[in-house]
Amino acid sequence: MNRVTWLGHSTVVIEIDGTRLITDPALRSRIWHLRRPEAVSATALGELDGVLVSHAHFDHLDLGSLDKLDRSLPVVVPREAGELVRRRGFARVLEVAAGDELDLDSLRIRATHAEHASGRGPFSPQSSALGYVVTGSAAVYFAGDTDLFDGMAELGPLDLALLPVSRPRRFGCCAREPLCRSTGGRSERLLRRDTAPRRPVISLGLRRWWRRK
Repeated sequence: MNRVTWLGHSTVVIEIDGTRLITDPALRSRIWHLRRPEAVSATALGELDGVLVSHAHFDHLDLGSLDKLDRSLPVVVPREAGELVRRRGFARVLEVAAGDELDLDSLRIRATHAEHASGRGPFSPQSSALGYVVTGSAAVYFAGDTDLFDGMAELGPLDLALLPVSRPRRFGCCAREPLCRSTGGRSERLLRRDTAPRRPVISLGLRRWWRRK
């Protein structure tokens, strides 16, 4: 069974054809400005087969959350961000750029452009922000953090698009149009709770564990 489970912020478990990947793990109870009622344990995640990191901002590449995961897992990161992960003991760190493709178990992973600033400060290596298209018997686009960009409509065909929402004027209904052309109108948005409009927009049964105080 193919399944997507939202664990808050940009952390999603994507399960396709029995392979389970986690995106941008944010598992601790406190990460900078983010708050969670309680930390997520590694056992609660179940068995994982890989990690996808969209960019190096602290709320997406959280080293304390990576410490909760099995060091044997492959971790896919943007180029120039790999050393941060290797220092935590992960042996299989795969650095990619937009357009690169690789296989994780039975799934094909394609790194895509993301229109978003990245980096961890002036003294850290500068790396790009990425999204990922994960393809098996279904195709899921995990956007990470991105604005609209040229070529977004060509990412498909897709079955599901997981998009951030920041400012309603920039990521309103018009923002769905390029992805709707790729998904045949079946795009969905993962909303951060601090910026979400009051009307519900997700009907996937995803677990809303994140909250801000």
